[in-house]
Amino acid sequence: MRYLLTLGQLLVAFCALSQPNDDAFGELFDDYTLEEARDEAIATSRLLVLYVDAESVKGTMDKRSELALENARHDRLLRYWLRQHAVVIRLGLEHKALAEDILDAACRRCNRVSAGAGCGGRKKLKYIPTFGIFHNNSLFSAVSVCRLQGDDDRFNVEFGTSMHWAVFELEFQLDRLRATEPVWVKLHELRNPPIADDGIERFADREDENAEAYDESMVDDPEDVFRAIVLARTQAELGDRYGSAGTYTWIWERAADRDVNFGPAVRTLVTADIQDLVARWPNYQERFDEMKNAGTKRMGLETIEEFADWARLCAVVGDEYSMLEEFDYRLNDDFFGSIMPRDTRRTLMLIAETETEVVTRLYNPERAEPELARLYKRADDEPSDDVRPTMRRLALDRAVLLHAKLIESGDWARALKVAEIAIEQDGNAARRALAAGALVAGQPRGWHLEQLIEFCPPSASTDRLIGYLEEMLAGAELGLPVEP
Repeated sequence: MRYLLTLGQLLVAFCALSQPNDDAFGELFDDYTLEEARDEAIATSRLLVLYVDAESVKGTMDKRSELALENARHDRLLRYWLRQHAVVIRLGLEHKALAEDILDAACRRCNRVSAGAGCGGRKKLKYIPTFGIFHNNSLFSAVSVCRLQGDDDRFNVEFGTSMHWAVFELEFQLDRLRATEPVWVKLHELRNPPIADDGIERFADREDENAEAYDESMVDDPEDVFRAIVLARTQAELGDRYGSAGTYTWIWERAADRDVNFGPAVRTLVTADIQDLVARWPNYQERFDEMKNAGTKRMGLETIEEFADWARLCAVVGDEYSMLEEFDYRLNDDFFGSIMPRDTRRTLMLIAETETEVVTRLYNPERAEPELARLYKRADDEPSDDVRPTMRRLALDRAVLLHAKLIESGDWARALKVAEIAIEQDGNAARRALAAGALVAGQPRGWHLEQLIEFCPPSASTDRLIGYLEEMLAGAELGLPVEP
């Protein structure tokens, strides 16, 4: 299968891209004056962290300070730590004396010398940038990269500007307080619990200028996902851009939970419907951009499945750049990427391979079987119980997509082989999902009906599938085309 943009190749080509900071952890600095920051730190039992760079002592920025500040703003782990434990502001030139005291403390700490020894004049400037850490309004420590000195000017400018060292240094100072100030630390933990996860924002019930709110009473059974898909397509065909946008929003957000059998079809085949409508009507672009942006603002708190959903939204709205930035940060960043658990990394690589393009047709049908077999093997070989279910879900989604597209192209023999691989791995779950995918694609066959009747125990969902297959195979008009 040919990808419009092969993410694996682009990750290498764009490895210098930085990670976006419009996520769950906000901006690097708090919007306080120095006095306000001091009061806030005391009131909330947090550390006061004062950031010192060239602007703080010279009134102008140099290259090193600019690089360090930009990297700090894009360092998600650093911003997470500061949001959790500190009130942080950047000192301006009006606080030059305080900034120099902090630099002097950093110089003494790096050189392990007593007050004033060897840290006078411009020597202390080489420790820019520095974080001054205040506990109960007293300077507790000052942390800097403690740079080595080289003859190369570029080395002296760039060494340490990644700011990855800052998280370790700041956490080390908090550990010192845990050992020496246990009462304060306990109060700090009580007043500053882990950053709350309010859950992902949902849009299906929202009516605005881009979409109507979805009314579940428009279909006879709220659990009937296929009827909702038919409704959405009918609305779009009739030109109801706002009603259809609301229905497709509900399908995106809730259909897989209402009927798991349609989950793979929604995540693959219905996604193509939405991408077409995004290109046709501006309100679709706005609505699904909003949904993507809501997911972006949760980056750092999201589950792996929510991340996969966000990647699909990026693909639908054509925002490959944001998707690429995020994958690059998680997989290629020299610090964040290096500490990522291996099972999470393997899952992200599989998401990058399977969730980052909306497939409308198969370019290499002969690769369908080996591709699917490889995906299932990766899931079977995965040692982690935490991520294996996601890997198997990705494989089944791909099976439903390949099966439907092969039938659509007239290659029933290959479609059947793909189905056999999925059924061998996922049994009745695959039989139901393949039948649901065939219905959504308008490509049901008698084989799907036979599989459900012969192997799948009766249930409300299975019975609905059987009923729709019988109607479509008999030529009933359900709003979808039927192949002769």
